[in-house]
This record gives sequence, C-alpha cells and structure tokens, in this order.
Amino acid sequence: MDLMSFAFGILAMIGLLFITILVVGFVKVAKHGKKLTDLDVLSNEHFRMIQDNSDEINNELVNQVTRVENELMIEIERIERELRSYIDSRIDKLIK
Repeated sequence: MDLMSFAFGILAMIGLLFITILVVGFVKVAKHGKKLTDLDVLSNEHFRMIQDNSDEINNELVNQVTRVENELMIEIERIERELRSYIDSRIDKLIK
C-alpha cells in the first residue's frame, strides 16, 4: 500500500505539474494574442495616418500646381498682349 500511495502521489504531482504547465502556456498564448491584436490596431492606425498625410500632401501639391498653372497662363496672356501691341505698333509704323 505504501508503494501504491507513493506511486499515486508521484502521478498526482506529475499531473499537477502538467496542468500548471498547460495553464501557464494558455496564459502566455492569451497574452501574445492580446499583443498581436494591439499591434494590429496600432498598425491600422499608422496606415490610416500615413494615408491621411499622403492625401493631404497630394491635395496641397494639386493646389500648388493649379496656382502655378494659373500664374503661367496670366503671364502668357500678358506677353501675348505685349507682343500684339508691339506688332501693331510696327505695322502702324510700316504703313505710315
């Protein structure tokens, strides 16, 4: 009976150790799962921030290009008027 009690005691300790290892393993897996979820949320936030910044930069570039294009068109029209005026004056001088 002593040998049987000793064997059951050893088996109980091994079982308890096995259950403890399983519980610790599950806790670690749960913690890592939570960390992965947090990283996923953080990654999504960073992606959204980068996308927003990219859209903002794109809009600013479009606005600047449009502004420069308008300024160039105004300058081209001014130069055309000056050229027409100059050509008209030369033609007038040629005719007189």
